[in-house]
Amino acid sequence: KREPTYLTASVAAAGTVLTVQDNNQFITDNNFYLLGAIGSETSEIVQNNASTTLGTSITVDAITFAHPINTPLYRLDYTNTDLLTLRPLLLTI
Repeated sequence: KREPTYLTASVAAAGTVLTVQDNNQFITDNNFYLLGAIGSETSEIVQNNASTTLGTSITVDAITFAHPINTPLYRLDYTNTDLLTLRPLLLTI
């Protein structure tokens, strides 16, 4: 089970830098993340858009909603695009 990290500073709508407890699992460029609790109305998928060094910040595309301290951030293994690309392959199995 992959554990989330959590925001240690709030981030405003249109913000592009997330300050987190630990970015160790989140440093690969172009990864997608779920920012917010699963099922929350203000949760959103964001993309890391810059190389990130080990530490406590992650640069992402501008976010849509404001998020408070302790908001979870989960790394996603797959995006909708990945699943749609696999769909024809899965239908032939």
